[in-house]
Amino acid sequence: PDTGSTVELLVCKTNAMSSGACTGGNWCTSTAVASNPTCSYSIPTPTADGSYDAWVFVVDQFNLGASGTGTKQGSESDFTVNNVAPVVSSVTLNGGSAITLTESTTTAVSMTASVTDNNGCRNLGNTADEISSVKGYLYRSGITYTGCDTAGEANGNNCYPELTCSAGTCTNGVTTYSCSADVQYYADPTDLSYLLCNYSLCYYPDLDLYLAFSFNYFLENWLTTFNAIDNNSTSGNATLGTGVELNSLIGFTTQSLIDYGSLSAGGSNDPLNKTTVITPTGNAPFNVNISGTKLCTDYSTCSTSGKTPIDIAQQKYSLATGTSYASSTALSATPTKALIGVPKINNGTVTTKTIWWGVSIPIGTVSGIYNGLNTITVIGEGVISYGGICEKCAN
Repeated sequence: PDTGSTVELLVCKTNAMSSGACTGGNWCTSTAVASNPTCSYSIPTPTADGSYDAWVFVVDQFNLGASGTGTKQGSESDFTVNNVAPVVSSVTLNGGSAITLTESTTTAVSMTASVTDNNGCRNLGNTADEISSVKGYLYRSGITYTGCDTAGEANGNNCYPELTCSAGTCTNGVTTYSCSADVQYYADPTDLSYLLCNYSLCYYPDLDLYLAFSFNYFLENWLTTFNAIDNNSTSGNATLGTGVELNSLIGFTTQSLIDYGSLSAGGSNDPLNKTTVITPTGNAPFNVNISGTKLCTDYSTCSTSGKTPIDIAQQKYSLATGTSYASSTALSATPTKALIGVPKINNGTVTTKTIWWGVSIPIGTVSGIYNGLNTITVIGEGVISYGGICEKCAN
């Protein structure tokens, strides 16, 4: 160039330059220098991956383009933005609180996570979405993510995979995703109050069998993992750092009436032949306390004037079918533990337990319709701490 002349580099987005400027926008322009002009462009975040067109022009201080043999004025020099994997962060589960279930039904448990992709984000249905899929996975920690990362591994006890998540607004490449799992009422509890002891040992006297089949998860918790996949099938995932407990839930249903039928004075249900069936409605095993009242024709007043209330102990119960009246347990006003051993529901398979009942009508009892109230309450078979003592099993 002539003495005092300067040149300037233009990197244009289109193959069009006029009067020293890119008419279709530029990637970068240099300052005016005596020779060898350079410029640079910083790719912003987010930027979609792919190939980007670029054309190179050089002009002098009079905005005249370079010309002559060997010049590459207007040559195309494209660049590529590489695809990067999405990054999942800020995972939450149930707002950080312990999960509390509801008897006999499912409970919605929420999860959230942030997904960042330097190539873009989900624009709520835009066909050019960078993120093609975000799934949530909820599981007991002992199952691990690899044990709950496919739909075929779903298990109401401990694994809720492939949860569809909804996207919030994308801001600077970051989108918050939310999903929810309908957790079954029998999902495995992990709280310390659910440290099984005597019940499991009673029904699994072989220790190896007990260790293999008991549901002791007090050293575990519940976790969630989010997996994000972009439009190039590149994925990223993250798991909740500190899990949350899932609380034990003890409950049951049974019939509201024990009908001993018509019996004469001196008669009895022998062997015991009336039943109440205990159906669990929670996620923990239990035994029961049993108590009752007198049977009276004017219950609950139970007056003795001209009447003959039937004593509590005349009612008896047993946990085994075909039990004779004489061999059965007399009902008491004091709640008495019965080692009925209602087990935890296993992935929807419910095991019920039965209590057999009978009554003996003393000679001299005045005829009439007798009523009373028998009460069955649950006893959780856990210990609150490691120092708890398990009761001995019934013979």
